[in-house]
Amino acid sequence: MSIYKCLQSGIQQGFSHLRLAFYLWAIFLVISVITVIPLISLIGKNLGHSLLGQPVAMPFELNLVEIFLNHQALLGPYLSLLLVFALFLAIFSFFLNGGLFGRVLSAEKTNLRDFLADGTRFFWRFFLSGLAFIPFFLILLISYRILVSPLNLWTEKAVTEWPLIIASNLKLILFLLLWTIFRLSLDLVRIILVKEGDRVIPSLRATFLFLRRHFFRFWSLFLWLGLVYLLITLVFFFLGKLFSSQQLAGLIMLIILGQAQIFFRVFFRIVFISAESCYYMMYR
Repeated sequence: MSIYKCLQSGIQQGFSHLRLAFYLWAIFLVISVITVIPLISLIGKNLGHSLLGQPVAMPFELNLVEIFLNHQALLGPYLSLLLVFALFLAIFSFFLNGGLFGRVLSAEKTNLRDFLADGTRFFWRFFLSGLAFIPFFLILLISYRILVSPLNLWTEKAVTEWPLIIASNLKLILFLLLWTIFRLSLDLVRIILVKEGDRVIPSLRATFLFLRRHFFRFWSLFLWLGLVYLLITLVFFFLGKLFSSQQLAGLIMLIILGQAQIFFRVFFRIVFISAESCYYMMYR
């Protein structure tokens, strides 16, 4: 019953923070434009001659990793610039998460000034908590390698493709389950940092004490939310199949659908945080 109540509370809080979702969507849109337009221009300048005869929308569909692998001589010098920009975005994400958690867990109405203030207030604590979780992430990766080793031994002796297909799916499911454990733990640390106003180390201790008592029910809440998120994401996926990027109208619809999906992801991130906070406040 408590899980259902927190699911309901999370969805309600999501709709009450639509302005916050809009702020984050707008920030992501600006970042995407700053990132994608120079990259597309670079690809067009260096590879445009090799793309003659292709549909206009084709460069947007090409896999960027494949482009860099196939044209390392032309695009290699720009890789370091992209890595620096990716590092900047990773650090900037701590600021955005500070504003996100601060506003979602606040009883006050959301405005841009308070969002920016919360991002500044919680930046260092979120950054330090992220660093503190690196060993935990490495432990999960080692655990994943250990758990999939029997599957690797099984597929080495396979004489048909079915063991390979089954093993790859089981590996994916196992990785996603371990990833949810990492994400819910990190979310809980951030919730405690904001709600209790503690420093990083006491918040880490409070997180693991809470998970020791309530891990499986808290995890089940996270998995239910993840299932709802996955189902709605599949709806976006199948809607995208209805349009063709070879036509201008279809391309415009795909762009609109893509932005709607980004807004949905931000909205559901708020739902996740609100539901997790609800459960924590109920059983802390």
